[in-house]
Amino acid sequence: MKTSRSTRKRTQATLNLVALMDIFTILVFFLMVNSGEMQLKLDIEQVNLAKSETETKLEENLSITLTTDDVYIADKKIMSIQQLKNDSNYTIQPIINHLKSLKPTVFTSTDQAPLPIIIYSDTSIHYSLLKKIFQTCAATPYRKIMLGVQDKSV
Repeated sequence: MKTSRSTRKRTQATLNLVALMDIFTILVFFLMVNSGEMQLKLDIEQVNLAKSETETKLEENLSITLTTDDVYIADKKIMSIQQLKNDSNYTIQPIINHLKSLKPTVFTSTDQAPLPIIIYSDTSIHYSLLKKIFQTCAATPYRKIMLGVQDKSV
């Protein structure tokens, strides 16, 4: 004997909310942990770094990058290389001003350990320009200067 559709036993679809909440909780923690690592990075591939043998890998610190055209601090363009060439001072004021804007409290403290900074420079940049950057950094709390190079073994 046939029964009509309306008289058949209907089963309701259920959704297991506990498993769904577990998945979302894991997803939220994963996104929170990995969101700090996402930063806009200057494409370092456009800078032809000097090749050298390195023993240790540089940690991620504040960096000054000199490309063939511009000077960047932490991926923000500060000035052009032509402006750097034309500046007759030993220290470059736009660089000092930008470093002050990043951490103004370190410029007022008198007894502080030197802060690290990495300088990435294209091989075509003349040493006199690089020396100006070194002298500028030495005039600030960022006196632990490291030069970023490309490892020969890579």
